[in-house]
Formats: sequence, C-alpha cells, structure tokens
Amino acid sequence: MHVLLDRVERVVISHWHSDHSGGLLSFLNLRNATRGRDAMPCVVDVHPDRPIARGIAPGPTFDKVICRLPDDPTFELIEREGGVLEKHSEGHTVADNTLWVSGEIPRVTPFESGLPGHMRWVEGVSGETGKWTKEWVC
Repeated sequence: MHVLLDRVERVVISHWHSDHSGGLLSFLNLRNATRGRDAMPCVVDVHPDRPIARGIAPGPTFDKVICRLPDDPTFELIEREGGVLEKHSEGHTVADNTLWVSGEIPRVTPFESGLPGHMRWVEGVSGETGKWTKEWVC
C-alpha cells in the first residue's frame, strides 16, 4: 500500500526515545519536499516532557554516565520542519474523536520499571547546575 505523505495529517510520538522520534524530522522534511500547494499541515502530537538528554550509566553503582544517547528532536526543530506541535500530558481523542491517545501510562509492574542505568539530564533550578537522574524505578 502506498501512502501519500501530504495526506498524513497527524503523527503521534508515543514517548521520547530516539527509536520512536528519531525519524520525525526526516519524515517532515520529505513531506515538505513532496507535498502539494493544498496540503494540510501535519500535527505532531507529543508529551510536553521532552528530555534534554538521555544516557547510560553502567552498574554496579550506576553513578557515572558513560554514553549519551541520540537526541530527540527539539520542539523548535519540529516546528521549523513544518510540524504543528500539540503537547498533551493527558489522554485525548484525535481523528474526529475516533481514536484515543492514552497519554502517559504509569509503570506498575517490575517489567515496566525500565532498564537499570538509563539516565535523564534535568535542568537545575534557580541557577543550580543540571544533573543526571534515574529514568528507571529501583
């Protein structure tokens, strides 16, 4: 089945990991290059809590990040490539109320605790230096 890029009206990014968001800018760029004059804008539906950076800190202490993972696209880059940002932290409907996007799903089982060593960079508050924090539940 062939999908015409200019017919794609919405992209939902389920979560901020580069294996989910990494191709977004390329898609928008290709869509821009191939769309007709009458093409609808493309909404990019994302969670507002985009990580500044993600990395890996190996065990056994998990206290030193030795590898930074690829960056997720920034909000500014998404808009520059023609994406119309919609930021949602809660569940919501799309496609004329025919599809439910759940929003963030809490991690409640040991399987969902995340991988030990996965870290997220967070900005400092009131002039403090930023820091790496755990992205998994112990």
